[in-house]
Amino acid sequence: MENPTPSPARLTKSPSDQRYWFFISYSHSDLGEAARVQRGIEGFRIPEALRGKSGRFGELPKRPVPVFRDRDALASSHDLTAEIQGALAASANLLVVCSRAAAQSRWVAREVEAFIQLHGREAVLCLVVDGEPNATDPSQECLPAPLRRDAFEHDILAVDLRRGADGRRQALLKILAGGLGLPYGHLAGRERRRAARRMVAWMAASAVVTAGFGILAFNADLNRKKALQEARRANITSDYLTSVLLQFLPNESNGIPNAALLPLIEASASAEKLSPLKGEPLALIRIQNLLATAYLQLDQLGKAIDLYEKNLILAENAFGPEDPRTLEVRFNVANASAKLGDQKRAEELYRSLLATILRKPGQFPEQRITIVCNLGSLIGEQNRRREAADLFEQNLDALNGYRSSYDIVLQYRANYANQLLILGEGQKAVEILTDVAGIFDQAYGSQQMNTLQAKHMLANALVGIGKIEEAGAIYREIQGPLKLKVGPTHSLTIANAFKLVELLHHTGRTEEACALSKEYFGSPPDAALVEKAAGPGEKLPDCP
Repeated sequence: MENPTPSPARLTKSPSDQRYWFFISYSHSDLGEAARVQRGIEGFRIPEALRGKSGRFGELPKRPVPVFRDRDALASSHDLTAEIQGALAASANLLVVCSRAAAQSRWVAREVEAFIQLHGREAVLCLVVDGEPNATDPSQECLPAPLRRDAFEHDILAVDLRRGADGRRQALLKILAGGLGLPYGHLAGRERRRAARRMVAWMAASAVVTAGFGILAFNADLNRKKALQEARRANITSDYLTSVLLQFLPNESNGIPNAALLPLIEASASAEKLSPLKGEPLALIRIQNLLATAYLQLDQLGKAIDLYEKNLILAENAFGPEDPRTLEVRFNVANASAKLGDQKRAEELYRSLLATILRKPGQFPEQRITIVCNLGSLIGEQNRRREAADLFEQNLDALNGYRSSYDIVLQYRANYANQLLILGEGQKAVEILTDVAGIFDQAYGSQQMNTLQAKHMLANALVGIGKIEEAGAIYREIQGPLKLKVGPTHSLTIANAFKLVELLHHTGRTEEACALSKEYFGSPPDAALVEKAAGPGEKLPDCP
């Protein structure tokens, strides 16, 4: 169980007498969805203006925590355990993840029946993820038996997460509104305005401080007068963008789904709105760069690429192909092309950038490191491992003069070691990764994500050279921190779990391996999670 064993509570609607705001009931086939909705609920900050006010269940907190999620729902017992009964009694709401698997789960049905007996139907919420409610075809039914027919249609709040329905953010807001006893429009409207303000602030700030290959990093050869002109243009950009975004903010209280943000972005990127900046190419480039970044945030990769490519043509015509501002734009196009899967275009641009930088020795050392990292990883993903390793080795001199604990230096060395590991040069990879993991641990602590990633890579390298026990100790050491840091279904968490399960089976610790397998992948193992952890065609070892 994720939470301590609760004490049975008397039937009450006061949060002070209840340990949990939500009890999540689900089939183990829906483990990933249950975990996602739990993280969404626990991570939601109730608007400050509403905190302390009275909802259906009493005074509203800063966050609706804790949440109870039963992770052992496939226990062999025919009856609900005392622990589950206590948690049901101590929960303000029951959230049922409804799917075809849940409709067949006797355990889910028992939890629903027990909750209704304790609290009635008023505090039951349904999250529909597949199938059909009250389906005419029994194989498509998604509702547990106690929620079917009139009970569902008239008394139960349902949220629809199927394709083309509520959408994940809107679904979460509906769940929270129902569970907290607030009007949905009230909560969604406040969340919409808060999200819009965050977006405006983020984009306006980005106009002044660009990331990675930013203009400030390239300005080593620009004089002070030009630098001041850059700052003034950044202010123009910031003011213009803020005014456009405020003008086009959606005014419907329907949450802040992608569908509401896309018209805002597209209106901001229109030729009409950008026409005042035709005489300011740098400001126009920054505007379109920010809008392209927003498209990336909304998974509109094609539209982002189009804007980045327009920027590249504009920069080359206005400043020349080797101007620092053009190099920045070229870097953005390369990164976006890599994200879109256009490896040929990305490689072409990274190589062009690297060639330009090598013609200007000493001017852009950090950018050189970053480009080699990106290009080397891109080549390696195409199974050109020797070429990738050679690229890293040929550019090791770029690391000279930097502290060994500098982030980009450590990342460079880790990427280099990864290529060596895949090439079978395990001992050399282990030496590099041992040093990198130790520096990360000392500089940032054992719980920091870069430390955990480096240790996972080190464990993989140790397996490659046959040091199984040492690898197992590292996998075990980082499994708990990964789960806490990024969640039980994050790709690195389940990749580490998969490796540890394999290793435990290999060393004969079958019972421990099967318990870990069930905890992270379900029983039987969820094929999608296994593929996410280890790749297509991979399987977990069989458990008795």
